[in-house]
Amino acid sequence: MFSRDGAGRVAYFGLWAEECAPARLQRDALAVLADAAGRCAEQDMRTPAVIEALAFLEGQLLRPPLCRRFRAALDIPDPLVRASAVRSAIKAIERGL
Repeated sequence: MFSRDGAGRVAYFGLWAEECAPARLQRDALAVLADAAGRCAEQDMRTPAVIEALAFLEGQLLRPPLCRRFRAALDIPDPLVRASAVRSAIKAIERGL
C-alpha cells in the first residue's frame, strides 16, 4: 500500500502522494457541492465553502461556465426549481472533470 523512495516520498497505491492530491481535492470539492445540492431546497447554500469549491473546480474544468451554472442555480428563488437546477449543474460538472 505505501512505499518510500530514496527521497523520502511516500507512494499511495502506486501513486506518489503529490500525484494523488489534485484528484483528492476534486473529490473533496465535489463532496461540498453534493452536500449543497442535497440541502439547497431548505437552506441558502451560497456559503464560503461552496464558493471556494466552485472556484477550485473552475480552474480544473475545460468548461468553466459549468461552475457559473451551479452558482446561478443557487440564486433561483423557487426551492424545487433551485434543487433541480443545482442537481443538473453538479452532474454537468462531474461529467466535465
